[in-house]
Amino acid sequence: MKVCLIGLNHQTAPVEVREQVSIHLNRLPAALRAFRELDGVLDCVILSTCNRFEVTCLLNEDTPPEGVFAQFLKGWYALEPRAVFPCLYFHTGREAIRHLYRVASSLDSLVVGEPQILGQVKDAMHAARQAGCLNTQLASLFDKAICAAKKVRNETEIASSAVSVSYAAVELARKIFWWTEG
Repeated sequence: MKVCLIGLNHQTAPVEVREQVSIHLNRLPAALRAFRELDGVLDCVILSTCNRFEVTCLLNEDTPPEGVFAQFLKGWYALEPRAVFPCLYFHTGREAIRHLYRVASSLDSLVVGEPQILGQVKDAMHAARQAGCLNTQLASLFDKAICAAKKVRNETEIASSAVSVSYAAVELARKIFWWTEG
């Protein structure tokens, strides 16, 4: 089996595409089960936020991630894969694990250091576990990514500056309009 991560985010896809593949929390269990039932999928976790959509999964060694995701796009969304594929990234093995660690640690966020993503990763893992789509190996990978993210937050100054898009906008406005204060 192999670890794969398939996704799109604020860097690779416009808002319109991200909205097309977004999954509301109340539909997440059904989406997880639908993905898990695809040929070659052993387990999966789906992370769906306003800035990203990612599926981390364990696949049979001979199962191509592109084919699995194309099936999911057609079956779950009734989308033609060619409409979404230019926006996707596919990672396997170490690259998939590295990407998951970067996401959980907020190194791959619109605003680096924002704290919400760690909670969203935890929620995605919990939803996958509740839906019966998370085995020991994938759960261990997520547990380690969460521990690493906590270590990054506690042992670095990653969150010492702007931690949300709105906070960054306010700080920028203050710098631009500094003469209107006080």
